[in-house]
Amino acid sequence: HYIVHDGLAEGERVVVNGNFKIDSAMQIMAEPSMMSPEGGAASSGHHHHGADASHAAAEPGASPTQAGGDKEQAGALQVPALFTAELDRVVSAYLEIQQALSSDQHKEAQLAAKDLGVQLQGVNMKLLSGHAHHAWMKEAAGLATAATRLSDSSDITKAREAFALLSESMIVVAKRFGPGRQVVHRIHCPMAFDNRGADWLQAAKQTENPYFGSAMFRCGALKETIGVTAGQADQGGASDE
Repeated sequence: HYIVHDGLAEGERVVVNGNFKIDSAMQIMAEPSMMSPEGGAASSGHHHHGADASHAAAEPGASPTQAGGDKEQAGALQVPALFTAELDRVVSAYLEIQQALSSDQHKEAQLAAKDLGVQLQGVNMKLLSGHAHHAWMKEAAGLATAATRLSDSSDITKAREAFALLSESMIVVAKRFGPGRQVVHRIHCPMAFDNRGADWLQAAKQTENPYFGSAMFRCGALKETIGVTAGQADQGGASDE
């Protein structure tokens, strides 16, 4: 039990898990957060040459266990082949967004985000049961919210902010449910969002940066390959900057 002296009013909701995921989202939008109470740019310890953040909570895509022990994100789940086929369409729509943003195409990214929302609605949750069912419902809600924010974005800067949130959920989905029938690569850009850094997934192995587009198309480092068995892909951290 804790005594709250100020800062809360009776009836307000508080976060009891997933706090680091929410915190990183607030930092991306330069809003007040645990790591940056005043809002704006937070000190992150990122460097251009691929060094990771000194605080994992500030890095979108970092697992909650890295970010201080939150256990909401667990290991891979076994899912039916039919679910994998439906998830494949969701992943494909996400990858279209990544391609559009890396090419500085805002409207194309918006259209792909709308398609992602449609594909999400087409996923049959009844194909999953138990823990997998609940885990999917949680991540699907995050995907849908971020996709809507992206499709409604007023400019490409806002679209990229929404894509960072979308990528957080999509990385969890890819690790837990698989990336459909595809192979995807998780890339980290340490310079995104005023050097707070951000991750994303892409089909190509060589960096195609959706946060900077043509300004710094090759800025980023390969962190892992998802969707293949061990030994089938080079797991090295090669950097393209």
